[in-house]
Amino acid sequence: IQEKEQIENPEPAISEEMDRKIKKYLNELPPMPRQALTKVYLEELQRKDITHELNITAKTLRNHLNRGINMLRQKLNNSL
Repeated sequence: IQEKEQIENPEPAISEEMDRKIKKYLNELPPMPRQALTKVYLEELQRKDITHELNITAKTLRNHLNRGINMLRQKLNNSL
């Protein structure tokens, strides 16, 4: 029955595979972009709290987020 459900609705399997890839590639990022992405998107911390914790400016945090997102996007595009 579960196999039939996956055939009829493949989205959960695709979503799980994408989630696995994102986590794998996130762990391959340099430390600061990885920390920034993890704290903002996985831990859902406030940006002001992150800047205080990491002792960086809001602009630096934004730069780390942009760099990390671009690197993840590139890795995901290369894996397709």
